[in-house]
Amino acid sequence: MTPPSSLQSSLRIASLNLYNFAKPPFSFYHPDEHYSALQWQEKCLWLSSQLKHVQPAIIGFQEVFSPDELARICQSCGLPFFSTVSNPVLAEDDPFLFIKPVVALASLYPIETITVLKPDTELLAAFNLPIDFQFNREPIKAKILIPVLGAATFYIVHLKSKRPTSLSSYTDVAFKEQPIASALLNTTLGRYHSDMQRSLELALIYQDVIKSQTEGEHCTLIMGDFNDQITSDGLGFIFNQVISDGLAQTPSFGVTDSYQGSEQHRAGTHYYQNQGKVLDYILLSTPLLLPQSPFSVEFNAIDQHILNTSGLEQKLSSDHAFIYIDITKK
Repeated sequence: MTPPSSLQSSLRIASLNLYNFAKPPFSFYHPDEHYSALQWQEKCLWLSSQLKHVQPAIIGFQEVFSPDELARICQSCGLPFFSTVSNPVLAEDDPFLFIKPVVALASLYPIETITVLKPDTELLAAFNLPIDFQFNREPIKAKILIPVLGAATFYIVHLKSKRPTSLSSYTDVAFKEQPIASALLNTTLGRYHSDMQRSLELALIYQDVIKSQTEGEHCTLIMGDFNDQITSDGLGFIFNQVISDGLAQTPSFGVTDSYQGSEQHRAGTHYYQNQGKVLDYILLSTPLLLPQSPFSVEFNAIDQHILNTSGLEQKLSSDHAFIYIDITKK
């Protein structure tokens, strides 16, 4: 297969949640959760085979605990430029237990600039929110000069999950004589906190996207695991908006889902209790997806490894689909 990245008229961009990519003897989230040497070898071989098959020119990763090992695999698969902007976090009381992963970026082309995206403190203050707000997983913001698109800005994201936040980190809400009441309150308020965190994370990313787009004409892409559907109540405030008639001209700003098929027939990118949901996205500058755009965009997903497979099989591959797009000059 000829890699699209080798053609001056076509470009392939991908995103993949690696599902706890942690080299043994390190564990992830729980001391008993880790890979044996053989399991780790199988996981790395699966990733290598997928990269060699898809041959992306640029790919964003989520759930990275062992970036050095990931960089070596990417380099062996023709992606020599690799970067993260933060370090995985280890538990304070266990030097072999990872509790927070990072996102990563690998590229066929040199990465011109790369930074960690920090929250806009002025915006937070205007919203009467704490200015020390932090992303659950710090997003990457990078600029890459690509033959097909020219200068492009990439945001690699992994938004907060729906898993209820443990309120014990913030306040004591336990009722010693009523453990069920305590559990109920932690579950409901913890879920609210996670949903609020995820919504605010996307709002801050979107604010930076629009700001960057006003400062230049280059292409913008947001890619990664959103941990929710972008049409949901928590995220749809951005993507379900309607521009007033006075501004309803050809869109120059914003981003749009690269998937342009029927939502009714869209396959999930993650399954929980046999129910599929779309959690992984590659969003593009809106003008690139308009009929008059000089480019065509095709969305694809590799999902055989998550369909009717066991938890162990997904552990050795991923529990998310491998998504990618082809951008081609018309």
